Amino acid sequence: MSKKVPRRARENPGAHSVPKVGRADRPGSPGRVPRKPLTPSEPGTKLSISLARVDVGSEWCLSRICERDHVGLLRAIRDFESMTVQEVIHNKQRSQDYPLHDLVKSAQERLAELELDDRDVIHRLRITGERRLFGFVEDNRFYVLWWDPHHRIVPSRKKHT
Repeated sequence: MSKKVPRRARENPGAHSVPKVGRADRPGSPGRVPRKPLTPSEPGTKLSISLARVDVGSEWCLSRICERDHVGLLRAIRDFESMTVQEVIHNKQRSQDYPLHDLVKSAQERLAELELDDRDVIHRLRITGERRLFGFVEDNRFYVLWWDPHHRIVPSRKKHT
């Protein structure tokens, strides 16, 4: 049996119908240079929320979220990820940094257990009312660590917050 050769290949045997992609041109290849690399200093870089470091063994685990709060959290994450890092991180209404010593003692102890107590600050994103996500910001990522629905990780000094 002979292989059927397409007409274009018979007429022009050196041509390829699909251009060959070199190894360095393939997405994810070590030699590939992105068209526009993301840097944290770019004001237009969108915030990304990651669950890669979520603490599943604490009293503030996301698995303890109620259905109503879950819907609100998903909407807030969707909204945060449509904004730039600057729009979220540098807006006191949406977010704030706290020195680790401002956290309640049990949160400080949990950070030590997780070996995350070597950092200077923890970051929080305000979801609604007193509901917050706590985690760490690196480049354009917010790594979720804890869910605090009752504003207890860093108790407010103000009334009604």
